[in-house]
Amino acid sequence: LHRVAQLLASSSLLELVVVHQDLFTSSIKLSTSMVVANGTSKEESASTLPASSECCHCVSIRQVLTAIVLFVGILLAYGLSTKPKDKKVTISKSPPNRPDNTTPSPAEKPKNNTTNVDPEVQKLLDSIEPRAFQMYKGNILPCFTPNPDWRDDPSPGTRGLFFAKPYKVGSSTASGVHTRIARNVADRLGRNYPICALRWSHNNVYQKFRNRDKNQSLLWTVLRNPTNRLVSLFYHFKVARGLRNGTTEDFIDIMGGEYKRTQTDYYLTSQSSVGGSDPEKRIESIINDMDFIGITERMDESVVALSILWGLPLADVLYFSAKRLGSWDGGGGGWGCHKILKGVRLPGMQDFIDSPVFQRIVKYDNIAYQLANKSLDLTIEHTIGREKFDKAFAKFKHAKEVAEEQCASEVTFPCDDTLKPTRRPNGDMKIEPRPYKATDCMTLDNGCGYMCLDDVATELGLWEPQGELHYKFPGAFGLGPSSQRRLKARLNKLQSPRQSLPLSDDTSTWTTGYERLTVPKAAKQYKLELARKRNQNMAMMKKTNNPKRRLSEPLRHLK
Repeated sequence: LHRVAQLLASSSLLELVVVHQDLFTSSIKLSTSMVVANGTSKEESASTLPASSECCHCVSIRQVLTAIVLFVGILLAYGLSTKPKDKKVTISKSPPNRPDNTTPSPAEKPKNNTTNVDPEVQKLLDSIEPRAFQMYKGNILPCFTPNPDWRDDPSPGTRGLFFAKPYKVGSSTASGVHTRIARNVADRLGRNYPICALRWSHNNVYQKFRNRDKNQSLLWTVLRNPTNRLVSLFYHFKVARGLRNGTTEDFIDIMGGEYKRTQTDYYLTSQSSVGGSDPEKRIESIINDMDFIGITERMDESVVALSILWGLPLADVLYFSAKRLGSWDGGGGGWGCHKILKGVRLPGMQDFIDSPVFQRIVKYDNIAYQLANKSLDLTIEHTIGREKFDKAFAKFKHAKEVAEEQCASEVTFPCDDTLKPTRRPNGDMKIEPRPYKATDCMTLDNGCGYMCLDDVATELGLWEPQGELHYKFPGAFGLGPSSQRRLKARLNKLQSPRQSLPLSDDTSTWTTGYERLTVPKAAKQYKLELARKRNQNMAMMKKTNNPKRRLSEPLRHLK
């Protein structure tokens, strides 16, 4: 039938009528039609036909009807015979009409049902617009008298410089940038205190800043890929601190139990300035109420953009990473010093991460993160301008490399390999961190190497257009060996009338600027109440994470 159909493609209906009686016999010579089609005479073609065919011009009605039926049957048979068989369709990596390493068109992209976007997620992504953050319009940043206990002031704030500081987003590094900005602004303005009023500890925006005066404050935060944040949270708080062994079973137990309760919609509950349970309103609040949002995976881009938006010199945002892989954390929270561990995804962990249980935990946080990432892009492209940004970014990256080379080996951090464990009154063996005064940090593990960074900024001309600092209060921050030496050298060069020279070798005599400041009464009361609740939570957490108890409990949340 296939061959007959080929004959139809090159033959006329009349020729098929002539030979229809002999189509299924071996005496048919298919070349007959080809001869006629190629323009040979009818006489030549007739001579090649079988004797039973008779004259090609003398056909009966019966023969014509039979030929038509046969013609239709052949067409149907040909269609069935050429129908493609069911088989798995594969799409080549590089279609013939598209060169390698180019983006495939939507039609070329393979469809994967496992990556289909939740309709609600897509709806929110479509309805909430990312935002290009705008330039600060004031002449100077909001700088007010600080609480002298600013290193540990969790009380709500209405005016000043505020950093929301989520957990495990590189927030200690960002806090160092934040405190460095507050210190440098106060110095340049010639204030009678060493740092502008600020908040930098882990904060709930709704509780702490929903009543802030937006004309007298600036609020910013940093967001990280929610899945990576949770993995880091598990290794930092559960494994590094010895509460869990870091097995897949431990990971599933914590994620499906404690973190399901405490970390679901974490960004929405901690970074939004509105209450309630409406995810759209909360996400909109995060994007629209913040004065800036940085991205952990793009920290350098984020701080450079922040400096341009707020009219700050690059020197103000130069930093060392507070927590680097293989180094130590700051020993905060009473846990002592611990090594920074890599968040390894063991076999089985990824399966749980892909499960509906885990995906519900990060569902809305993923939306906030994506919108913040797009907002950073818009800010760079539209508010700042790509050319201006790239120039500042290249200068900043070079300064960071110089700082690492010149400063990393001399900076004293709260925790390092030289410290030894000591026994606490309760019998626990812990490595106690150094007090901040013995380090080269501004507080805890934030703003470390601040004086060395200042010298690098001077060397590379990063203070423009505001100019260098005056160091009116040299005793205000950590005074490790590096900071002491560099402060003395810097003040000897400045010959500033504001500061009597030289500095004494006794750092306790160095002026701090906190001497005349008092702690607000409301801040005292808030801190006492918070300490009481924190002690209760710590006791409950230790009881929950008791290894002997947890091994006897079934994983009910997996049912």
